Amino acid sequence: MERPEESKTAQLQGDFSTLLKVIVQSNPHERLLTSILKHGNEGRAEEQLFQKNLSQISERLSRNYTTYKDLVDPVLGFLYSLKLGLSLAAIGTEKPGHNMSLIIPDFGGE
Repeated sequence: MERPEESKTAQLQGDFSTLLKVIVQSNPHERLLTSILKHGNEGRAEEQLFQKNLSQISERLSRNYTTYKDLVDPVLGFLYSLKLGLSLAAIGTEKPGHNMSLIIPDFGGE
């Protein structure tokens, strides 16, 4: 894979670190899923805002790091999967009589 003469790996690492803070360390999936499942439209608004943020991150990664596709593409695939999962959870709650146990399985934790 051909890389540019002026490396962008430091910037890419910075963007990946920011992404980790947004997606992993802040636990948005727990907050968002609870909000989507219990609060209906309010949860949907939160989900849409998070979706917009994920889209902006994806666009920035794909636009700014074209020569680092081998590193960026797997991350973009993960972001797409995360967005899809959140959308499916939100769609499932729009139907009357949705069952939370069908969306979030109970593995006998608490």
